[in-house]
Amino acid sequence: MDSQNNNRIKLYSEEPKSRWQPAEFQALLIWGAKLGMSDLVACSNDVIWVRVSGIWTRVTNKPLESTELE
Repeated sequence: MDSQNNNRIKLYSEEPKSRWQPAEFQALLIWGAKLGMSDLVACSNDVIWVRVSGIWTRVTNKPLESTELE
């Protein structure tokens, strides 16, 4: 996924240090909705991306493991 420069959206500050739990992922969705997110992509071996106003931006630092998506 290609990222365009979008200075309005910062990295998600509540990214867990280890594994994503369901409640943490739900908090991410709420955060994204407040930003006006229209889409979110969470794929194994990649960071989490959101689309706001048609611009894709990564919002996490750590790639997801496949087991976090089960």
